[in-house]
Amino acid sequence: MMLVRAEILRLTSRRAFRIVLAVVVAVTLFVGVIVFLSTRDASIRYTTVAPLSLRIASQPLFSLAVVCGASFVGAEWACGGMTTLLTWEPRRGRVLVAKLAAASALSALTVFGVLVLVALVLVPAAAAHGSISGVTGEWWGSTIGVLVRGTALGALGAGLGVGLAGLVRNSGGPIAVWLIFDFVVSNLLVLWKPGLFRWMPGANAQQFVSAEEIVGVSVNGRDLFDFSALRAGIVLAVYTGGLLAASYAWFRARDVA
Repeated sequence: MMLVRAEILRLTSRRAFRIVLAVVVAVTLFVGVIVFLSTRDASIRYTTVAPLSLRIASQPLFSLAVVCGASFVGAEWACGGMTTLLTWEPRRGRVLVAKLAAASALSALTVFGVLVLVALVLVPAAAAHGSISGVTGEWWGSTIGVLVRGTALGALGAGLGVGLAGLVRNSGGPIAVWLIFDFVVSNLLVLWKPGLFRWMPGANAQQFVSAEEIVGVSVNGRDLFDFSALRAGIVLAVYTGGLLAASYAWFRARDVA
């Protein structure tokens, strides 16, 4: 626990983490103001807009969690801090688990806080220019489910970033790999073979949070893109676990210098 606590303090003290968090909070507040001003002549229903906004916000937060996890671990490789850490705690398994626990827990907590803020900034617009009625027990259950899955998605994203950083051993490389794959390579693969959509991390992240059936192109009467939230979560967990296992194997097999 002392090692995990030290890693959490290390992560929260990083300038990059603080800047990213400040930017995300500022953008969220700015969007809330824009929504309030733009809905003066319209009527929005909070029970519809809030869950949708949580689903939408979870996608970029997932990518940011990957970036933050990769930057956190990769920076220590780049500056030689990993060598120094191993002189104090030579058990590499503990080091990797501590970094994973710190990155995942802090990412989950941060994503949870941002999603709650997203839900709160929509309240003034709905109260002034729409309706907040219809908040039933069923609605609360569904919305809390989205919130919990979005939080879990943040933890999985951090795990992906930690695994990538352990393989590439710097901060810029894994971030570039993730962004290029998520925004370029995955789209090209789907254009080449649409059925690959169901295996892309971004598509599974979307489905995991929404828990609603995604239906796309049909071939011979079969929907290519429909899959469940449970399957999406399992796929993401397998990707994360696979990267972390490969990272640990690489960590043990190679010298850190």
